[in-house]
Amino acid sequence: MEEVICLRKSHDMLASCIENLMAVINDPISPEYMVLDVENKYNNALSALERISTLLRQKECALGPIERQHLHKLVKSPYLHDRMNALALKIRLCDKLRS
Repeated sequence: MEEVICLRKSHDMLASCIENLMAVINDPISPEYMVLDVENKYNNALSALERISTLLRQKECALGPIERQHLHKLVKSPYLHDRMNALALKIRLCDKLRS
């Protein structure tokens, strides 16, 4: 179940990254060299998103009905959501302090 949650988060992050890249590509004031670089990153992100989507579907199909219920409860849990955000913040702060 942990892998499915991580894959979902990775999928969401890549989808938002693709949206940002598409905005740069469609921006008429972006320099041509930047557009070419962003198009390359966009293609790589699309292929990564496709791989993650396939893997996510496989992992979700492998879960039984009880695990799916637990996964649904975990994803919707506000406590877990806040705890994960706090953990991410702690990791970023520690990384900043190390630098």
